[in-house]
Amino acid sequence: MCDLAMTHDRTVLVLQGKLSVMAGPGGGKRIDLEPGVGLVLKAGELFEVIECPDGAVLLLVEAQWLDAATVGVAMPRRVDG
Repeated sequence: MCDLAMTHDRTVLVLQGKLSVMAGPGGGKRIDLEPGVGLVLKAGELFEVIECPDGAVLLLVEAQWLDAATVGVAMPRRVDG
């Protein structure tokens, strides 16, 4: 990651493989990501890969402003159950 993570929003999309991350404000919570799933992080929010058993291919996009379309949002229901 570059220094833009502190000043730009980011999205992380999983193309192949599975991984678990800790992400979000206040230290975050565990999020399990599978192919076709991703997350949007606001400027300054960090994420840490905590488990990736077989490797994964990710697409990371940084921009001054990113927002998830409501039609595609499954969180927090998906995270909280």
